[in-house]
Amino acid sequence: MFTFNQDQKNYLIKNNLGRQNRKFAFIWLIFSVKSFQRDTIKENSIAISFDDGYVSNIKYALPILEEYKIPFVIFVATGFIKQQSTQFMSRTQLHRLANHELVSIGSHTVTHPHLVRCNNEILRRELIESKLFLEDICGTKIDCLSYPNGTYDARTITETKKAGYQ
Repeated sequence: MFTFNQDQKNYLIKNNLGRQNRKFAFIWLIFSVKSFQRDTIKENSIAISFDDGYVSNIKYALPILEEYKIPFVIFVATGFIKQQSTQFMSRTQLHRLANHELVSIGSHTVTHPHLVRCNNEILRRELIESKLFLEDICGTKIDCLSYPNGTYDARTITETKKAGYQ
């Protein structure tokens, strides 16, 4: 779970991250991926992302990132949202975030499995159901995916593209 402490906030202030003359360039994740693929990503570029859809992203991260006008993406495991646990965002919170000028929403599958261990049917279901659920709630196309547990292989990459992710 993400918590942002005063030391981290002081680091941001010390390094002028809230000003135009930042030492780092905060960029939208989708642009960083495309730049990386074209080998044109600028030095000192940073893309911020959060996984799973914890409500702490709203409570702790959002106010600070808003203050410094830093864009970020939240990759949501939709099964966590459907559980309606107080640890995770509600559908209403997710919808509001999706309409925030600094926030992008991406998929993190339904149940957060190791995708390389899934058979083809489950793999496709994880990719497609989470995408459709998020598109319905957010009212926008979802084309970014963060692989749960960081695990992927050639088959998961192929199926990810077939499901409509970049």
